[in-house]
Amino acid sequence: MKASARGIARAVEALTGGRLVLHPTETVVSLSGDPYSTVAVEAARRLKGAARPRPFLCLVADAASARALAGDWPDAAEALAVAFWPGPLT
Repeated sequence: MKASARGIARAVEALTGGRLVLHPTETVVSLSGDPYSTVAVEAARRLKGAARPRPFLCLVADAASARALAGDWPDAAEALAVAFWPGPLT
């Protein structure tokens, strides 16, 4: 699937507006939203039927972004990031 400039612009607009976007990645089809937006996180919980809080997968640009979002960043996570990023790692 090829991305178009129009499609990317629409996705950016949706994400910055607290909405969700469905898109392919290298490893999965992803339902994405701004992890810092309570509106987006609650919308994802409703869609997934997640009644109780539980963690979501989060696509990040780099290890620094992952560290900023993580409540805990163990040595094993750092080793995986160094070994495999940039690139797909789930």
